[in-house]
Amino acid sequence: MEGSLQWLSLLRLAFLFGGAAMALLLVFDARYRGFPVPLYALPLMSLLLLLLAGFETSLFDVEEAVLATLILACALVFIAMERLSNLQALVFGLQMILFAGAATGFRYWRFRLRQGRPKAADQAGA
Repeated sequence: MEGSLQWLSLLRLAFLFGGAAMALLLVFDARYRGFPVPLYALPLMSLLLLLLAGFETSLFDVEEAVLATLILACALVFIAMERLSNLQALVFGLQMILFAGAATGFRYWRFRLRQGRPKAADQAGA
């Protein structure tokens, strides 16, 4: 079981790296590039199913966060560059945003309270 979770984590990192590379290419050199929606459809569906099933691995925690943030930023940029009139760019951009979020469990894009730091009310009562 442990070995399969390591492979899933490695595959997730590989797809995140590919998604980040594709997003960067679409931002900086998009002239003759298409939007590979089918290429990331199956990994997106599998990541969503694994997320719903409760599988979480954090072997590459920092690397996944960096790649997911890069994908998010680039997807927003190439959606803005292509404007909302280009339906393919909009669909692929939303797919990449959802893909990066599903790969990281949507845990990097929400604010969390710091744990381990006592609140002022707790210190006053002690």
